[in-house]
Amino acid sequence: MISAQEPPNELERVAALHQCNILDTEPEQGFDEITKLASYICQTPIALVSLIDKERVWFKSKVGISEIEIPKKITFCAHTILKDRIFIIPDTYKDERFASNPLVTGPPKIRFYAGIPIKNVEGYPLGTLCVIDRQPRELSAEQISALSSLSNQASYLIETRRSLNEISRLSIPKTAKPVGQNFLKKVAFWTGIIASIVVGMSVVSYINLSSLKESNLEFLRKQDELEKIQKPLNQIRDLKNSVGGYILSGNQESLEAYKLLVAELEVDILKLQYLSQKNNREQLSNLNGQNSKVDYQETITLLLKHLRKGLQDSNEIIESYKSSGLKPTQKLILEKRIWDAEDLTETQLEELINISKDDLSLWLQTKQGSTATAVNISLVTLLSTLIILAVLF
Repeated sequence: MISAQEPPNELERVAALHQCNILDTEPEQGFDEITKLASYICQTPIALVSLIDKERVWFKSKVGISEIEIPKKITFCAHTILKDRIFIIPDTYKDERFASNPLVTGPPKIRFYAGIPIKNVEGYPLGTLCVIDRQPRELSAEQISALSSLSNQASYLIETRRSLNEISRLSIPKTAKPVGQNFLKKVAFWTGIIASIVVGMSVVSYINLSSLKESNLEFLRKQDELEKIQKPLNQIRDLKNSVGGYILSGNQESLEAYKLLVAELEVDILKLQYLSQKNNREQLSNLNGQNSKVDYQETITLLLKHLRKGLQDSNEIIESYKSSGLKPTQKLILEKRIWDAEDLTETQLEELINISKDDLSLWLQTKQGSTATAVNISLVTLLSTLIILAVLF
């Protein structure tokens, strides 16, 4: 077995990981969805989101194993973070670096490994998204592309967590300096009353700040869900353009672009199906009991129908062009009226998404306004208390 070398910026990399405050945290649905999708798309029994600490590799999410961490020196992931792209071992028995590795000779008996680095915005590899099998194999170009997309999603979730931690750190109020003991003895009664008011205001302020934090978290979650709707809508347009480019030019690059877009759209459809089940009959702006102009579930259903039709139509056109040529394919498009209603459906979806974004922004403004008002009242009350204290003393 040959252990991986340490990255040249190992100290900075580990420091960046610790800044995220994600090690040894509870499982989270966002990461669990990523490993489930990776396992499903690559058809492997094991999928992991791993975070690489100084001496260990800890699993934020896992499918197919029970361990929560393993020593860094024996892991495949330590090799992966030295690469800029996907790292694949088709057969560990044929690779001298891993043939005698205890993870190969013993449980989980790894024969195939594919991992891709999860990087933060500064470019430090914090961990990996990897898939593992107990038999040698290869990945298709579509599977590799989908794995890369899921790795980017994991990076986004980690960066969001780090940003929220920074917001929380900056929001912690400073503690007031204690009053002198002799002075408190002279005005024990009034100080007791004033102290009770101060404590009460501190509790109210804490509740308001916690409410604002929860509102921001909910806003980010819903905003992410809207992005999951917007992204495939843009991709289906790119798919149409790549099909058109291939038919007009017969260019192989256009065909490859089409295949990659199909793979990404299939991943997005799986994500939307998960989202649809999770938000069954939930309206976007039910965040604060408001009435929404948009049924969120119906928007996802309409989009899924639109994506499936787009994939089916595109595949039918491509196959017709390959087997019959340009003119029969043009005739097929005209006779079956493929894509005739697409622009209308896309316009409707764009309008629904824009309305949902407006509803979400209005909800956040309302919550922030309410919290700001409550905080201002608390500050005015606290200031009045301090003025009374100054007059008494």
